[in-house]
Amino acid sequence: MELEAIKSERVRNIKSIMTKLKMSFKEAIAFLEIPEDEVLELEDAFNNDLKNKN
Repeated sequence: MELEAIKSERVRNIKSIMTKLKMSFKEAIAFLEIPEDEVLELEDAFNNDLKNKN
């Protein structure tokens, strides 16, 4: 459960940076210095979040 909360928080942070600083997803994860081994999982969570909003 804690891992899901962390992932959810990271997705919120990525979206916030993308909006406020006009960055792409890849730029935002680089800005946050997210480790490569987490990027794919976060990208999936990010895309699922976008799908659920529409």
